[in-house]
Amino acid sequence: MEKQRIYFRTKSCRRLLILLAVLSLCNFSLYARFITNSDVKNLYFSAAGGQELVTNTEIKFFVDIPYVSPSEVEIITPPDQENVTFTSSRRIQTDLTNEGTTVELWFSFSKKGNYQLPSVPLIIQGITREIKIRPVTIKFNPREQAPVLIVKFDNGTVLTSDAESYAEFRKKTEDFSIVAGKKIRFTVFIQYGVQLTAFNWDIPKDSIFTQTKTYPIIENQVAESGSQDDLIPVSDFEWMPLVPGKMTFPLIKLTVTGFSGFRSEIRLPDFSVAILENTDEVIVHEDGFYQDAFTEVKTNIVVEEKEPITKEICREIAQLRIKERHSLISDAKAKRIKLEQKYDLPSTQDEFKIIYLYISIFLVAASLVLFIIFLRKKKLFFNIIFSTLLIVSLSYFIGIVMNANREHAVSMGCTLYSIPEVNAESKSELMPGSYVQIKEKNGDWLYVNLGETGGWCKKESFIIIK
Repeated sequence: MEKQRIYFRTKSCRRLLILLAVLSLCNFSLYARFITNSDVKNLYFSAAGGQELVTNTEIKFFVDIPYVSPSEVEIITPPDQENVTFTSSRRIQTDLTNEGTTVELWFSFSKKGNYQLPSVPLIIQGITREIKIRPVTIKFNPREQAPVLIVKFDNGTVLTSDAESYAEFRKKTEDFSIVAGKKIRFTVFIQYGVQLTAFNWDIPKDSIFTQTKTYPIIENQVAESGSQDDLIPVSDFEWMPLVPGKMTFPLIKLTVTGFSGFRSEIRLPDFSVAILENTDEVIVHEDGFYQDAFTEVKTNIVVEEKEPITKEICREIAQLRIKERHSLISDAKAKRIKLEQKYDLPSTQDEFKIIYLYISIFLVAASLVLFIIFLRKKKLFFNIIFSTLLIVSLSYFIGIVMNANREHAVSMGCTLYSIPEVNAESKSELMPGSYVQIKEKNGDWLYVNLGETGGWCKKESFIIIK
């Protein structure tokens, strides 16, 4: 009887073990799978999203291998390639609920360009497999690039301040020749910059230099444009030399903040231009720099010489502005505009009239007296009216006082400096007759603004409007 009981127990245990083995195999079949060559053909390493694909940064590539645990995958170091450095790798479980492995690789690229990396060998389930990498485009890292000044002429010629292009720059400018009395047009751009903080230029003598258009430059405009390599336009110019000979190209300087956060001044290298005499015949330059623009001149161009703006004329403009400031009705404004237009000076900015200050004082005083009178009489309706009038007149008075306290002056011609010292770096020339606002005083020096241009000048170079 005991033997029969042991026999049945042994048989039951065998059946249980067989059942457990079958269940284990069934359970394993739910997730275990052997990776074949056809499976490998559908696997690719791809660059992870949300990262900058730029030079000299670690860029992550990944591939998801399903049905395989991390212990069944072994990473073989990828082969070396020019301008590409393999930095690190790792294996992680893709999902906690399903077996699968994510393999991550990090590469660094030293140069920009389109890259097709070789396949990466992985040992999966004991067999070496080649996993392809999708092509990737690497851009230049703007944090490693200082801002660049670029000048584009109408005929397509491009000059740049980039030091790497210095030899090419000299080659492009060695045949730079134009005809006296003929305009050339160009646009100034910046690249690899996020903010323009200063912009000025020096104009050669015996030439006319005109800023024809300006473009708004705002912080992070490059990010808004969608590409860090984009050229951001700054301004359009026209330049017309007047006399034959050798002449230096206008010196244009910009102070720009780069992606690295550092601020730097950029400019084109100095170079001379051959100014050719204007004749009745067609001038042909086979290798000329600006051939298309200057080979169709058939008549002499007569440049009208403007009468120079003397100190006496500057004083006359200033006296007319002073009269305009202190008179309610006079012909000073009409005379001033006519005189400024005669010498091509801006004439749109009118002078503040002092009479407005007296009117505002009268309004405040009258409103205050009426408010007090009706307050004593306890007339609620009139109190509300004159209290409102008092508030409005006070606001008007404050605005008038702020305008009255702004000092202006007429320039007699001077050089703008970056700091109040004669030996400091000059920024630009302030032409005689210019109407400027005085922002700051420092001894015998004044800091003045003319539009977006500002700098320090000697006080003796101005006639202050009082």
